[in-house]
Amino acid sequence: MVLRLRQTLTALVVVLIVLPLMAATALAAPPATDSWTFTQKGFQANASESTCTTAGDLVTCSGQSVYVFSGNTREQGSGAVRGTQVCVNFYTDVFDEATGEPVSFTNEFGCTTDVGAGTAIQRDLSSASISATTVPLQGETCVRVGDDFQCTPGEETRDVVVEGTFTATSTSVRWSNRSFYDDGVCVFRDSFRGTAAIAMFVGTIDGQAVEITNDETGYAEIANGMSSNSGRCSLTG
Repeated sequence: MVLRLRQTLTALVVVLIVLPLMAATALAAPPATDSWTFTQKGFQANASESTCTTAGDLVTCSGQSVYVFSGNTREQGSGAVRGTQVCVNFYTDVFDEATGEPVSFTNEFGCTTDVGAGTAIQRDLSSASISATTVPLQGETCVRVGDDFQCTPGEETRDVVVEGTFTATSTSVRWSNRSFYDDGVCVFRDSFRGTAAIAMFVGTIDGQAVEITNDETGYAEIANGMSSNSGRCSLTG
């Protein structure tokens, strides 16, 4: 269970890095395809949390994430675009614990470059703040049918307001990482090289008070560096 949760949280961080290109109209959007490759260089803070319940062999994990980035984004084949973005994600993931196979997943996600005044990440990685920012969300539901997944088209669902503060709970250290994740629908590859500090996030997401720390159900960090991300999804709908 812990391994599955860690994989889920890792995938969410990758998704939230991907989302700015998918949702922010002020930045370059990826082509209408099932694959992407891009890099980001700058300051970021992210927090994710998840809880899981079990009924027979079926495990249902639900969670949420918040992400803020300030810096340069470059998609393969295009120039760098500078901006600040705030992203929010809600998800429910159902998988068969006996086989490890995903059964279904539901996502609501979105990003905006219209961030609240005062949204900033400190250069020493001691803290980051998101002033009240409205993020429009899009929803998608995918269900396994045989060996494939059938997905409903993404459509706008609602707007949510997010605000809060990231506070470093450790000293910042040099850090590099490469990861690979395959959820049965999408394959994600990402890498990061830079400086990062473990953190906690305290704030509100969609009117609900949130406190996310680095433990078995959540993870938060503040970082500065270069990330490279790519992925490919095989969806039917």
